[in-house]
Order: sequence, then structure tokens, then C-alpha cells
Amino acid sequence: MQPFKYKSLRNGYIRIFILKGISAGRIHGKLSSESLEHGKHSYDALSYVWGERISLNKNELLIEVDGCSIQISPNLHEALCYLCKHGQQRRLWIDQICINQDDNRERSEQVSKMGLIYEYARAVQIRLGPAAKFTGEGMQILAHLAAGDECGPTPLSPWKDSGFSEGEKQGLKDIFERPWFKRMWVVQEATVSRQAIFSVGDYAFPWDRYSALRFLKRLQFAELSVLWQTQVKTSMSSLVEVVESGLLHYDSKLGSRPDLLDSMYKYQHRLATDPRDMIFSTLALTRSLDNFEVNYAETVDETYERLYSYIRKTHRNIWSDYEVLHEYDPTWYKEFKNVLRNVKTRPNLTPLSNELME
Repeated sequence: MQPFKYKSLRNGYIRIFILKGISAGRIHGKLSSESLEHGKHSYDALSYVWGERISLNKNELLIEVDGCSIQISPNLHEALCYLCKHGQQRRLWIDQICINQDDNRERSEQVSKMGLIYEYARAVQIRLGPAAKFTGEGMQILAHLAAGDECGPTPLSPWKDSGFSEGEKQGLKDIFERPWFKRMWVVQEATVSRQAIFSVGDYAFPWDRYSALRFLKRLQFAELSVLWQTQVKTSMSSLVEVVESGLLHYDSKLGSRPDLLDSMYKYQHRLATDPRDMIFSTLALTRSLDNFEVNYAETVDETYERLYSYIRKTHRNIWSDYEVLHEYDPTWYKEFKNVLRNVKTRPNLTPLSNELME
């Protein structure tokens, strides 16, 4: 098969991947160019970790799109195989397929729309990968916490008197140690969703914006319980952070937007393969991308220089009146710029692995 050749997108358009199924051992489908505004709630968006970089070695994985081939990562291949299991065609937005990753102009333009793409999706499919031995037992605990009143009483309550089984403890540990919980982009993807469907292996459970507050409080209550503290000892803070961000996102649509520096500080522990994405994703969460261009043609240094200028304009109270009047940068600010500019010396802002930095 010939490699797939992307055609330019019209302004305001996105591509939707129509997943048809698996034929002759290969995933196949087609791409449709559609208006983002007119396609609201007609597709699902996928939230996952790219993982291993696409390469031309034995791990190469190809899917068939409109009779041509597109190379995808193993993690995405696993997610698509899972989504094929239900038999029907699916309409999906997936960054790795729906964006021409070799076109910086298109990549920049589409990334600037990602907040709307995930917000307009019918649901966001959060895929954590295949299950391990005890994953199902951990997922049953989380499904209970996310369930509504209709579930009724269940022996899977995490504050039950009998305590947690070894399988439940190992299952929860397996789930929360997965890379999805460490990434930066996934915060926005889950935060803006109308409904999130969380899956590992063949286990899945949903939550939506209406049940999010209940889910958040049950997560907090469970982890604060004596049994959890003494037996499970697995932190759910990364999931709490995502669910809470969703609630703050919808509250902020009715009032003031989140502060950029507050958000950058809050999410500094998360990871991004491209250090520019730490900026773009945080700006998206604070609904500030209208005033800050996403531009992957820029170097990392150039993007961070723009960030410094943007912070200077939006957070003038950081500087004294003298510094503002004379456009003077104090020594501490210059040192701040120098530290952030050097990606390898910013482990707290973008903690990239040595392998990715090479």
C-alpha cells in the first residue's frame, strides 16, 4: 500500500476517522473532512498516551485508511483493537491519525482547536491499555465510586469493614501507575469532556459532568478512610486532579477563567514529550490560546520567550512600579528566564526522560 497523503483542511474543519473494523488482520477505516462546529456530539475523541515513538523497525504498525497506509504507535493500535470489539463503525477523533503530524502549520492550527474538539465530542474515550492480572478488581472499586445511586449497596465499597483483598490493592496500584496519569495533555482532554469513558482491558466505567462532583467527593472520602490509608496506600490524587479540573472548567465558563501561573504551578509535575506542549496545554486549560499563537515552527526558546512576554503583560503585579515604568527586568526574573529556557535543567516544569531529550 502507498502511504496516505493528507489533503489540506479548510478553515474550521477537522478530520474524523471512521473506524470500520479489522479485516485480514489489519485495522481499516477512512478519513472524513468535516466542519467542527456542525459536527458537535457526532464523534468520540480518544485520550491515550502515544508511548513508543513510531519507527521503521519490527514494531512498525500500519493501518489502512482509504486504501492507503498510516503508521501508528503500538499504544494506539491496542486502543483501536479494543474499540473494534463492539462490531459497529465508530466515528473518532484521534490526534495521531486526524492531524498531519508532518505539517507544522496544520499541527499548530489543529492543536489550538483541541479544547473545542474534545468539548464537542459525544464522549472522550480514555484508554489506559491492556489489563494486568488484578486490574479488573481495581476497576470494580473505581466503577463503584463513579456509579450513581441506581447501583445500590455493594460489597465493593472501599470503606467496607472486611478490608481490601490483595487483588484489589494490586489492581488499584497497577491502574494508578500507568503513564496516562502522568501526562499533561490528558488533563485538558478529560477536563472539557461531556462524558468520559475510562477503560483498561475489557473493563470500563463512565462519568459525566453531572456526576463529577459526586465522583470527586467519593474518591476523596475513600482515600481518606482508615482502611485505604493503612491497606491500599495508593494515591488517587492524579485522578482527583482531573475530575476536579473538569468541575472548575465548567464553573469558570460562568465566571472568571483560571489563572495561568496558578495552573502552570499546579500541573508542573506532569509530563510532555515536547516541552512547548507544557505551555500550549496549560494555556488551553486557562482559555488563553486566543491571545497566544500555537506555533510548532518556533523553537522551544522562541516559544518560552513569547511566554515570558505574555506573563509580563498579564501579570503586571509581579513587578514593582519602577520595573514596569522603566521596563526593567529584575535579576530574579532574568534568572527565571535562563532556567526555564534550558529544557534539560527544568525537571520540575517538563520532566522529560534522558531518552526523549537525546
